[in-house]
Amino acid sequence: MPWGADPVDDTGATRRAVLIGASATALLGSPLRPALAVSVLNGPVNVEQRRALVGRPLASFRCSAPSPPVHDLDVQDPYTDPAFSIIDPEKERKMVEATRPIGAYSVRVAQLSDLWLLSQPARTEPADCALTWLDSWASADAMLGQFNSPGAHHQRRWTLGGLALAYLKIRDAPGLDAAAKRRIEQWFTKLSDADAAYYGKWSRQSYSNHIFWWALALAATGVATGDRAMFDHGVTIYHAALEDIQPNGTLPLEMARKGRALGYHIFALTPLVMIAEIGAANGLDLYAGQGGALHRLARRILDGLADPDWFAAQTGVPQEAKIDKFTFVWAEPYYARFPDAALGKQIAEHRPLFYAWLGGSTTYDFGSPALPFPRP
Repeated sequence: MPWGADPVDDTGATRRAVLIGASATALLGSPLRPALAVSVLNGPVNVEQRRALVGRPLASFRCSAPSPPVHDLDVQDPYTDPAFSIIDPEKERKMVEATRPIGAYSVRVAQLSDLWLLSQPARTEPADCALTWLDSWASADAMLGQFNSPGAHHQRRWTLGGLALAYLKIRDAPGLDAAAKRRIEQWFTKLSDADAAYYGKWSRQSYSNHIFWWALALAATGVATGDRAMFDHGVTIYHAALEDIQPNGTLPLEMARKGRALGYHIFALTPLVMIAEIGAANGLDLYAGQGGALHRLARRILDGLADPDWFAAQTGVPQEAKIDKFTFVWAEPYYARFPDAALGKQIAEHRPLFYAWLGGSTTYDFGSPALPFPRP
């Protein structure tokens, strides 16, 4: 698992950005978005269908007050080596503390979206509460202050993608305040524009898991705001990511992470699977792209988890990846579409799986009912 990748634990990851200059604009597209092309786009989770499979009565509910909005963030790189594989513990501690308020906020919004999905019969209180939390930060223009360090940009991007995915689960709940929804969607657009001004400068040669996570934020935000051009931009980057997957299923920039290569392959695969799910909800078979490149990446990871020595031999150093709940958050939707007995057993051992940067519980959002669901 890559360092600090789990917002459930109120942590965050960072990596020094590679800024190449204006020439990258032609590769990634202008950081200024084109005119909106509004259309009806679907989120990756069919709430009513999932509720019928995994819902249960919601005994009681109380909406707590939203946490104070965060405007500024300065997060320093905790790595001490050129491969970004060795962490300074004191720098890590400072980053965890700095990102804790944003992490806790995104976790709560995702949890509320899960409660709405799980309530059977449907109870709108969790959806109303999630809307209140989102509107509180939207009305305050949260996360639009001084976000100047690479780590701060990464935090905003991860958070935006997760919030947009959580919002998509509650967006169509009955009785939600229309004005609040407009404010939230406008805020998402502002956050996405801020991300584009930063990541739009990255060169094609510097594509890494960071750009893949940006693609997810673009795709999810495009769906949440009805911005087809933003959605298409995310899908375009997704296809470019698949081009980087080698015949042996590896990603060169993630292999360069030395002892964290396996963990960062998992971290890179995770947003790509979610983008493929968003595509599927909108009539696109993104899993089949580049001759099934995503399947090669998934298989390389699963083989690596079973035998990390392959990655150790390729990188020259033992692997630090550990198997935990983060390891398989991508696997719930993947397994539901491409059943595999060994993978199903591994998922079952770690359920329920939850990741705020994916909008909540992938177990309840996508998990195959062929495997038992533990009660929350």
